[in-house]
Amino acid sequence: MVNQLISAAIIDDEMQARSALKESLSIHCPEIKVLYEASSVSEGKKLFEQETFQLLFLDIQLTDGLGFEILESFKHKKQKVIFTTAYSQYALKAIKFSALDYLLKPISGRELKEAVAKVLELESDLNHLLISNFLKNQETSTLNKRIALHSSEGITLCDINSIIRCQSEGNYVRFYFTDRKPLMIAKTLKDTEEMLMGFSFERIHHSHIVNINHMLSYVSKDGGYVLMKDDSMLPVSNRKRSHLLERLSKFDLKFSAT
Repeated sequence: MVNQLISAAIIDDEMQARSALKESLSIHCPEIKVLYEASSVSEGKKLFEQETFQLLFLDIQLTDGLGFEILESFKHKKQKVIFTTAYSQYALKAIKFSALDYLLKPISGRELKEAVAKVLELESDLNHLLISNFLKNQETSTLNKRIALHSSEGITLCDINSIIRCQSEGNYVRFYFTDRKPLMIAKTLKDTEEMLMGFSFERIHHSHIVNINHMLSYVSKDGGYVLMKDDSMLPVSNRKRSHLLERLSKFDLKFSAT
């Protein structure tokens, strides 16, 4: 049985990169047919105005701006997107934060095949929701951003400041919230820490990350621990204590070490 062909476009400012991706697709994902190409933000926007396709491979850094700008052109369309990049940690963090797919250059055949299979399985409405959330996150303040979390129940969009704390459970992390039941995701606490870096979160222990906005107090006795708004009492490791106290001193909080 022949797979149904999926129409695709590639937007990348390097001709060699576009050619390499097309060749790799023909080998590893023969069901993907590349119909269109563009090499800049301006060309990409025109492409969206004039053509229809199902899947987009979008380079993050283009000669005349960021590939993200092109996404503004299809807020009301249903194309699925796989980002491609050779660098840009900031961009990758934003992409991961919204549970979108990306490929690092040089792109391996195995990773390409996995990313294509994953994005094609994503329901169109959910895909559109994730992209819309990604775009909104680029425009909103830190406290108003929403993070997309994968769990056995699917993908859940959560307000970043609704997260009270995160607790490691092996290769999984359990998120605790102010407004919903806890959620278990298949991610290490280290990966979670990197994802939440830059927000009001602090790693206080090898098993715990806390949102400082939801801390009630830090208690120095018994080795040091914090009290959280969900009534949890969490240990602070010796190695993390000084950094936590330094961080707390920069917050406008009504409590201090006791």
